[in-house]
Amino acid sequence: MQIKAKELLVAVAVKNNGDFNGTIRTIRNKEPISNEEIAKYSHLCQNAVAIIDDNYPKTYKNINMPPLVLFLKDGDHSLLTEASKRGVCILDDKKTSKINEIVGGILDHGCTIAVPNFENGEIMLENKQHFLFITEYPEGCYDKDSKTQRARVASIAAGLCGRLFVGYGISALDVSHAVSCTINGEGDVYVVPASIDSKDQLNNALIYEGANVALSWEDIVEHKDDEEKSE
Repeated sequence: MQIKAKELLVAVAVKNNGDFNGTIRTIRNKEPISNEEIAKYSHLCQNAVAIIDDNYPKTYKNINMPPLVLFLKDGDHSLLTEASKRGVCILDDKKTSKINEIVGGILDHGCTIAVPNFENGEIMLENKQHFLFITEYPEGCYDKDSKTQRARVASIAAGLCGRLFVGYGISALDVSHAVSCTINGEGDVYVVPASIDSKDQLNNALIYEGANVALSWEDIVEHKDDEEKSE
């Protein structure tokens, strides 16, 4: 049986329940994995993108601990590439009318959004016509109570897009991981400011630390477009 590199990588990722550090450790230590195990998971390769694939998002190559394997679920697989070219990661749980207006404008003007779901570990990619669900975790391997896994979901969504938009209602820890990943990948962070008398001052703290103020979709989409034109 001839073993392909992608089949091996997918099998190792599944064997480690999608855990990045475990997968890296298995590879570095050259821990044995049987041909039977590789064959058992080979069917997953069809709906997976590995770090060795030509269509692996280039944005991930600029961040620390990029996902080794992403499992693609329902939807249009081309959105993975679209999100890496012209995507915005959305962190928001309150869905106020203002946030909905900004996100709607982002979609209306040709961008793809990436929305992490901290309950099931999936990331929804969406544009005006299509959607796609992606995850680093094989079926049944995500624990919503794990801070480590929640951090990975936030980082993977933010790292894919290179642009992060922070609304309201997301935990400070999840936001901090997404912000860190975006900055390390030389991306941009956009934040809706909070009222000065609000109990939640996370957004204002991010702005104080250098994040861009986002009051409309133009602040996100046109700002990035202007940057790209000047390069």
